[in-house]
Amino acid sequence: MMKHLRNSAILAFSVVLLSAASLANTRTIGQSFVYDLTVVSQASAPEGLPASARARFDAQNGKPVAFAVTLAVDRVDSKGNGHVNGSIVSPALAALPAFARAAQSEFQGALTAEGQIIPAYDPSLKPTQGPGGVLILTPAINQNTVGGATAGLFAVFNDFAQGCGAHAAINSRDGWRTRGGPAYARMDYTLNAGGKGSIAGHETVLVTMKGGYQEPYGSQTIVASGHYDPAQHIVVDLHVESNSTSRNGPTSITSDFKLRS
Repeated sequence: MMKHLRNSAILAFSVVLLSAASLANTRTIGQSFVYDLTVVSQASAPEGLPASARARFDAQNGKPVAFAVTLAVDRVDSKGNGHVNGSIVSPALAALPAFARAAQSEFQGALTAEGQIIPAYDPSLKPTQGPGGVLILTPAINQNTVGGATAGLFAVFNDFAQGCGAHAAINSRDGWRTRGGPAYARMDYTLNAGGKGSIAGHETVLVTMKGGYQEPYGSQTIVASGHYDPAQHIVVDLHVESNSTSRNGPTSITSDFKLRS
């Protein structure tokens, strides 16, 4: 009996070591990834908006916004997390000269061993004032601003990547649970695996993820479905539907991510 327990413990420890080694070799310097992202937000107009602001709100409300997200890995840590030079470009930004586009689209960040995309943001890093009150905007400050403005777009994407990456081996019909969301609003998710297939050169498994909460001040439900590559630890595509209610009324956000082949 003791020998059986000892062998089981050694086997379990070996699986953990193999999983850690696999993750550590996930990212390599020189890798690049491009995601096409489309976001559609539908919200209730805040009360008391001036007519001009209401017109701008109505013109954008419910309209799809497209982005191209590019990630280039330039270094990798011992845990398999890649540091990336990133950019997020909309059609409007794409029309700008390169120097102007870079200031509004480039960011630093991480492509984690699980496949999360985490733009770097330091709230203490702010522009300083020069002579005459002119703001001094360095490339680092510009990238930090873009990182802060971009991070929210990947919130559920990152929960999905982490939930899939943390599951040692994803097999069809597997079911498991994970936690995600920001520290101040943690959310429990249920994940279920479906069929496997090959997409854009990746051997993937279909995974659905559902979560939500109900509080006196509001509620939220999230339903996501996409394909994950368990070997390379990368999200290949993902469709997210988020619906919430608050004092301002209902809000829905639909996001679609697709990795280019």
